[in-house]
Amino acid sequence: MSKLDRFILLLKMVEQAENKAAQLYNEQKKHLMSHLNQQKTIEAYYLNFRNQLDNTTGGSIQDLVNKRAYLKQLTDLRDSQQANLTIIEQQTVKAERHWSKLHHKRLKIEELIESIKQDLTKADDLRTQKLLDELSGIRYHDKNS
Repeated sequence: MSKLDRFILLLKMVEQAENKAAQLYNEQKKHLMSHLNQQKTIEAYYLNFRNQLDNTTGGSIQDLVNKRAYLKQLTDLRDSQQANLTIIEQQTVKAERHWSKLHHKRLKIEELIESIKQDLTKADDLRTQKLLDELSGIRYHDKNS
């Protein structure tokens, strides 16, 4: 297997890895967007419920205690969702970096393959020119003999 063939094989492997990494990155972005939307919904609901609670007058003490307990549950949910969101954001950044690394590796391999092809073409051109020079020398020698 020639050097060029080995690099072409390597390129195919890196392309496959890059495609998988791009797919994972896109899935992570979708997952992140979904969690961002959930966080916005939870935050809006929390603020709405808290405003209603702050503007509530009258009612029983037990009703107020229940509403405060529910507000505490919403606060815990909001905080938990934010912690999950932070983890998902980190995973998304990690997936993007992995894809980017493979993408740059693929580009470098493509450049190297192109360079090898150019070197091979130059070498072939030199061999062809040498053969032509030898042939023309033989013809010149035959004519003068």
